[in-house]
Amino acid sequence: MANLKNSKKAILVNERNRRRNQTIKTSYKTAIKNALTAISENTENAAEVVRTSCRTIDKTAAKGVIKKQTASRKKSNLMTLLNTVAKPAAKPKKAAEKASPVKKTAAKTKAKTETKAVKEDAKATEPTEEKA
Repeated sequence: MANLKNSKKAILVNERNRRRNQTIKTSYKTAIKNALTAISENTENAAEVVRTSCRTIDKTAAKGVIKKQTASRKKSNLMTLLNTVAKPAAKPKKAAEKASPVKKTAAKTKAKTETKAVKEDAKATEPTEEKA
């Protein structure tokens, strides 16, 4: 047990903060679980549940119970899961829609020649310094 009066007060403050953080952390974990179950069951309001859980995660980080990076990572993971479940598999592109590499190369060479021409014009218009 602490002997100093200030140490005794610090123990009380730490206990009060621990209880407050515990309730906040419990609601944070519950929100994540609710979002994960909504995503896995593919419910209609899964996006809304994920949004509310993101709000809870932000509030938890704002109060200092979890770090900002942890909150960001949790939100990102939830959104990634939501987007993968919500959207069907991407359709493969047709061969005709794909651009051929020859066209890309031609565009690159055209861009390079344009930039070279601009640089040469800039050099030609620069005034030369004469030494006296």
